[in-house]
Amino acid sequence: MPITEQETVNTYIGNGIALTFPYGFKITEAADLKVELDGELKTLTTDYTLTGIGGAGGGNVVCVSAPASGVIVTLYRDMEYKRTTDYVYNGDLLEETVDADMDRIVMLTQQLRNDVKRSVKLPVNETTDIVLPDAASRASKYFIFDGSGVPGVGVGSASTPVSISMEAVLAAASRLAAYALLTEGQLYDIVLHYDADNTGVISCHSNVRQAWAELIAEAVTDALSVGFGSASPLYFPKGKYLVSAYLTQDTAGQVNYTKFIGDDSILVLASGVIAFGGIGSQTSFKGLIFKTGAIAISIKTGNNNTAIVKVRDCEFHNQTVASITMDGNSASTLVIIEGSKFFNTAGGLIARFITGDKVFFLNCWIEFQTPTAFEVGQLKGNRSSINTTFDATSVTDSSAWSLTNVAQGDVVITSDWLSWGVVSSISANKINVASWLGAGQPTNGTQVKVRNAGAVVHCQNIIGVPEGTATSWFDFYGGELNINDFRFGGEPTDAPISAVRCYAECHAGGNDQYILPTRLSIQNSSVYGAAAYVVKFYGLPNVFIFKNNTGMIESQGFYFDSGITNEEFYNFQRFGSIDISGNQGEQINEEYNFTDANGRLGHKIFTAMQAKLNNLESSIPVGPSGRITPDMLAGSGKNNGTGWVRSGALVTGAYEDDVYGVSQSKITATADGGYFTDYRNDFLVESALAAHEIYTLSVVVDATLFNRPLLIQIDIGGAFKIYRLKNGRQVLNLPFVYMNNTGGANAVYDKIAFQAYNMDNTSVIKYGRIILFKGIVNYQNDTLIMSVATGVSPAAITEGITADCHVGYFKGDIAYHYDVAASGTLGKVCTTAGDAGTWKTFGSVSA
Repeated sequence: MPITEQETVNTYIGNGIALTFPYGFKITEAADLKVELDGELKTLTTDYTLTGIGGAGGGNVVCVSAPASGVIVTLYRDMEYKRTTDYVYNGDLLEETVDADMDRIVMLTQQLRNDVKRSVKLPVNETTDIVLPDAASRASKYFIFDGSGVPGVGVGSASTPVSISMEAVLAAASRLAAYALLTEGQLYDIVLHYDADNTGVISCHSNVRQAWAELIAEAVTDALSVGFGSASPLYFPKGKYLVSAYLTQDTAGQVNYTKFIGDDSILVLASGVIAFGGIGSQTSFKGLIFKTGAIAISIKTGNNNTAIVKVRDCEFHNQTVASITMDGNSASTLVIIEGSKFFNTAGGLIARFITGDKVFFLNCWIEFQTPTAFEVGQLKGNRSSINTTFDATSVTDSSAWSLTNVAQGDVVITSDWLSWGVVSSISANKINVASWLGAGQPTNGTQVKVRNAGAVVHCQNIIGVPEGTATSWFDFYGGELNINDFRFGGEPTDAPISAVRCYAECHAGGNDQYILPTRLSIQNSSVYGAAAYVVKFYGLPNVFIFKNNTGMIESQGFYFDSGITNEEFYNFQRFGSIDISGNQGEQINEEYNFTDANGRLGHKIFTAMQAKLNNLESSIPVGPSGRITPDMLAGSGKNNGTGWVRSGALVTGAYEDDVYGVSQSKITATADGGYFTDYRNDFLVESALAAHEIYTLSVVVDATLFNRPLLIQIDIGGAFKIYRLKNGRQVLNLPFVYMNNTGGANAVYDKIAFQAYNMDNTSVIKYGRIILFKGIVNYQNDTLIMSVATGVSPAAITEGITADCHVGYFKGDIAYHYDVAASGTLGKVCTTAGDAGTWKTFGSVSA
């Protein structure tokens, strides 16, 4: 029968005579019952025996010796919390087995209920999750309840326990700190005093700085120098404070684990004053209004990992340097500035972020009259990179060399990109690198570059108004600048176009490899009124994104400074990335009468790269039948192996003619993982092509693939693109700007290359017909299909491709007559390949 409701504990008091004590609950074996006399556990057989094992109503405990008078005899069930029955697959399911198993569950539950009854419990309507401090924290302390009824531990003497709230007071480092705790941090009651004339302006002097120092000293740092802890919040009650000198000194890591809280409290900073300097880890500001001074908040975390600084619901007015600054050695820092107001007509910046892993500037209002509102990255002349030669002979530290205009936290990279490190210190016109990564410390004489790591800044949901001499919103020198949903407001509609502000001035030079890439992104933003240039480029970043922006009706697009070198444009075309789309008023695809060549070159680079990004969707139309005109051709040739350099592994190479008689390179994989590179450094002919003009390379590729898609990279004139091949014959188009302005052949600018990796065994790639078009052309035919007048043969093609590869027209190329007439012919077909080719008419038209 099922087990009944039972109490699992029976208690008796010995009288020195009785030996037998009943237990009223079921047990299944002798070990399930425990016997204690005055809390001392007794031993079965030695001290007592049992009857009634397995009985539903229990049995008796028979003691060997009668418990003395007054001894408490406790009998209780203490079963092991485990299963004892193992059911066998397809075995018998017997009633007595299942009953016993279910009874055990109920018995264990009854046993557990008895344990729960004896525990300390909260009322049913309280759901607080309570966890006591660990053993070390509880040692030699009292169990107490705080003002909210939450249990904890207290300190004090054996006769005088102390509450949790008073423990911090007793542990305070000074009377001043203890008093601040007792008054909820309202430090002004002691150290701030009203002026003698009772103007209501509270004067901040040296005593205040001493008070700050004492309270800030409460921050906790463990033996491993991993910061943790919490100093008392520092409150500024509602009022107006005159700050005649710094509140915290502007040295790295001066303030950690501190909250500065005001009630719309006004801090009037004297001329040249930095109010809160040396702001380090886990520091926050809220409800403060800063007026005048040099800098309100200076962030200097010392590049300590996990540093977080928060600024919320504050106001900043007319700082002469910047409202908020972040130095060059605070890279490992997260900064959040939110819901604040900035107003500056005193010549200072809204903010300067030289470094910072992440800086969020969110939901703020700004108004400024200075030339620019924000600086991102380190200003170094007009560039963010400096070249020098490694020289360790004249200094003690072998990782130092002579260099000027460098900041702590900058990144040093060797010209071969194999070694790099971070500037740890600067002294006596020398900079030191604590440790080198990659290939390690370079040898003397190695060419190195110094680059500012920059900050990663996100500005979102901002509205602002520029006034007076403002010329740009952002000056960008390095790192990443991401602008999203920014309302660039207040542009005067009657101002001359040269006086109107641009979104950003980009001084950040792009890297010619992917170490420390620079990125400028402006998206979903708007400006009302005109804008001369939306972005001015004094350097080219690695990544530029300009999408879904509005209000640029009268804009002149992008400005490219004459100081940008041909090499920088080349590097940007090769390693850079752009995405420009969905904007209202941008005109990057139009030509302007720029006074310098770089303006036109920059727009052409952007146009060619955008066409490449969009798979030539913005190309010059070729017509519904895919026809071109001969004057669009800048070269036509093949790959016959002459002058080409091929390398690789697990592949074989050969040359064969296709169906049109075009010599093509054939690469066959002999095993999985095959790869190859095939290039020629003098493929383009400088004398036949125009420097800084847009061309399109069109290549016919035939692929036989098996288990997976195959990627092929094509390089031409510095531009490159990776294509996903499909089975069969296909035409790949790559637009580029020809960068050779050297006046002669150049192995960098005139190079063509084909590369593929991870080819499956027996897969085949063939590429042969190569056509060079003027401008951007989305060509999709494997032969030339042109339009000419009746009676005219296509003109000879200029040899923009080197003579070894240049062929001109091939058999099968067609020139349709666009003025076809009755009794005439449809067009001409090339029957003999050549620069001019041999052409025969075809397709008689009836009278």
